[in-house]
Amino acid sequence: MLDHFLASLERIGGLLDHFLASLEQIGGLLDHFLAMLERIEGCLITSRPRLSRLTTHLITFPALAESPHENVTRSGSTN
Repeated sequence: MLDHFLASLERIGGLLDHFLASLEQIGGLLDHFLAMLERIEGCLITSRPRLSRLTTHLITFPALAESPHENVTRSGSTN
């Protein structure tokens, strides 16, 4: 009876080891995911001035200001 109980405890210990290993793998995946998010954030921060200039240029583009509902090409002529 005691042998059976000890064998059950060993199996439970083995299951806990597998569970902890799975949690460590999940933690590693989360670390990779967070690192990827930090790289994306870094790209957004470094490109923010360019995006800001682009948006300002698009907002102040004369052809767009005069005729916002027409299809305007890059050269400013309407189609």
